[in-house]
Amino acid sequence: MLQERIFKLLEEFDLSPDQMNNLFITSERLKIDTEDGRARLRYVIHDLLKIDYLILDPLYTLHTKEENSASDMSSVLTNLKDLLRETNVGCLMIHHEGKFFEGKSKNVNHRGRGSSAIGDVPDGHLYLKRDSDKQFTVDGNFRNYQPFSLKLEMSENI
Repeated sequence: MLQERIFKLLEEFDLSPDQMNNLFITSERLKIDTEDGRARLRYVIHDLLKIDYLILDPLYTLHTKEENSASDMSSVLTNLKDLLRETNVGCLMIHHEGKFFEGKSKNVNHRGRGSSAIGDVPDGHLYLKRDSDKQFTVDGNFRNYQPFSLKLEMSENI
């Protein structure tokens, strides 16, 4: 479903999926916190598909660690970051909002559920909020850049 939505968005901007060399990972069998999982991912990224960009969806299904533990999540994300640097691949990781932060105006980095390490280790965050059926807000915060907020209105095609 995620791939279908992204392909529809690409069409909206007159882009073809052929113009993107991405890998969507939604499998609960791949665990990025294990050496075997990272080796399999490294093989797929570097040797099999030679991708440029990786999308992991959702984070909680892709590891076996305790999501509320700072040391566990720091280890998961730091090892993933090392793999991404090694393979020179960009990554978008989908993570869910914590119930405590729903409706609150909290720093984008720490709106996700679980440990604050999930907000601290990545280089940036995008937070998507549905304002209505057709309107969304995207808040962003990236290292070395000013935070931003975008209001989006979807067309009838999506």
